[in-house]
Amino acid sequence: MAFRIARAINQESSRFDVVHYHGHCPLVPLFVRERNKLVLTFHDFSGLCPGRLNFRDTDRCVDLDRRRCGGCLYGTGAIRNRVTAFNVRLLRHFVAQALSGLRVMFVSTALREVYRTNLPGSDQGRWRTVHNFSGMARMWPGSTRLDLVARHGLAAARAIGLVLADFSAAKGVLSLLELLHPLLASWNLGLVVAGDGPQMGRIRQRFTGDRVALPGWLTEQDAISHLRSADFAVLPTLCDEACSTVMLQALWARLPVFALDRGGNRELAAHGPELCHLE
Repeated sequence: MAFRIARAINQESSRFDVVHYHGHCPLVPLFVRERNKLVLTFHDFSGLCPGRLNFRDTDRCVDLDRRRCGGCLYGTGAIRNRVTAFNVRLLRHFVAQALSGLRVMFVSTALREVYRTNLPGSDQGRWRTVHNFSGMARMWPGSTRLDLVARHGLAAARAIGLVLADFSAAKGVLSLLELLHPLLASWNLGLVVAGDGPQMGRIRQRFTGDRVALPGWLTEQDAISHLRSADFAVLPTLCDEACSTVMLQALWARLPVFALDRGGNRELAAHGPELCHLE
């Protein structure tokens, strides 16, 4: 994959002064001829973690020891663990070479520091933090809370919260609903939980009702309209979110945002502390 991407870059790079690669394949620079033109953006852990999310079982992985990666990916087993440890060691070695001396932009300081710690052999002098951004001209006014209630068949509520996420274990949607669902009626709250993913079937089976709407995956336009209509947003991610675009958009829409104090969330909260409540 890295070679194919680099080959495409090499075919076009002579016509440009700068080539920006924003992707999931950290080994691309190894095969790019004109490295001095290359600028990279990193937005996940693909250079360190084979699963990209730095997430193990039901919580974030704070132990990046390569000897444990085999159990995370394939289950326990001495041979699997040794082979995976060897492969992860090679991955990090070549990523350190690939990024050494390059202009690399990380979408949060938290993400950059994880790379700094785990790739000590790389020349990191040109690594910088450039947070995610979103085109705010698209943040047109949405509908009202009553429109959301009517559209999604929710019970009348004091406030409507919005969750936009992938329905996977690392993103925490199932964990959030297990915690909040019994309390929504007594708190007179409703939730619109939009997205899709491997846990969708379980979530639909357990939580569909007049307090929780599950509209599925929304288009970007529809998602932004929902953000402008809700009373608050919830970012239930359990993994270390590097820099959530949903949080950026929600803060711009002046919504209170509830999220865990991990990953890049704290850095975004610093730009709107009266809006972002980290729990």
